[in-house]
Amino acid sequence: MSDPTRANTPLPDVGSNFREPVSVADAIAEMLETSHQTHPERYPVVRSSADRQPLPRWVWSAVYHRDIDDPCQLCGCMMTDLDPVNLQVDHVIPWSAGGSDRTDNLRLVHPLCNVRRSNHRHDMDRPQMPVAHHCRACHVAWLEVRAEDDVPEMYVWCSNCRRIGFGHDGWVI
Repeated sequence: MSDPTRANTPLPDVGSNFREPVSVADAIAEMLETSHQTHPERYPVVRSSADRQPLPRWVWSAVYHRDIDDPCQLCGCMMTDLDPVNLQVDHVIPWSAGGSDRTDNLRLVHPLCNVRRSNHRHDMDRPQMPVAHHCRACHVAWLEVRAEDDVPEMYVWCSNCRRIGFGHDGWVI
């Protein structure tokens, strides 16, 4: 049996003052209403984690080799002293907010930094140098052909020679 007096149990507000008695139903409705509001410091969620596919291991490896000698972009501490198992790949534009799994949207960070960030906006949220399977120099060396002159090039981090070089958007991982 339900007790009708329990529905009007007063709930204390957080802090030193108490507010007027509120019914449990009203308190739950207020919690649900505030939980669905978008925080101005968060990216909007546009897709569900149920649709998420795991990041391919070779993409994780490419981002790892590009970023391992640099400090964590969220806290500034070096990552070279940590076991690679303890590092995580973070999406600059969160995947839940429509960000891609391309390497120019991924960066290597400490696990605690990644958890703290969640999908909050950060002042270090800017595109990364894309990782390419090969740069123009490796392309010419492998295939022994001249690179196309009419295709616009950009700086890429080459996963083959592990240096910064020129590449095409079609070569980006």
